[in-house]
Amino acid sequence: MTNMVKLSKFPMPPSVNEMYANNWKAGRGRFKTKEYIAFDNICHLWVLKNQKTISDGKLLLKQAPFLEIDCVFYFPESRILTKKGMPKRLDVDNRVKALLDKVSKIFELDDSSFFRHTYHKLVAVDNYCDLTISILSKQDLYPTLTVHKVGGLTEH
Repeated sequence: MTNMVKLSKFPMPPSVNEMYANNWKAGRGRFKTKEYIAFDNICHLWVLKNQKTISDGKLLLKQAPFLEIDCVFYFPESRILTKKGMPKRLDVDNRVKALLDKVSKIFELDDSSFFRHTYHKLVAVDNYCDLTISILSKQDLYPTLTVHKVGGLTEH
């Protein structure tokens, strides 16, 4: 049995800036934006197409108090690179909040269970994410002490 769940071609989440808007008419309150509602709807369709992965994942992850998520965000080249091949401003960590909220809801998890997050930007034809959720042990939460001797000095 594996200790991870892989989610392929998961919908691209909106950035934090695109999730909510202020209710200026009432003078207070926030509401989901059209972009966030569209993401919710696309995720619902993705879940329907991936029910076996979701149900197997729920069984595996429901007993795991400590999780790690590795997120690979795929964007068309024109979104992340200039014509000269230099990086454009595209902040993927702005998308992690919506992603963790949605994954937590799908798998019926508390998002406080995610102790490690890694993310990458790669080039693809379409916008989507590949996710790997892994179970961590309690030992994984503690740093390992490494000792290096440099010129007679010990570094920790």
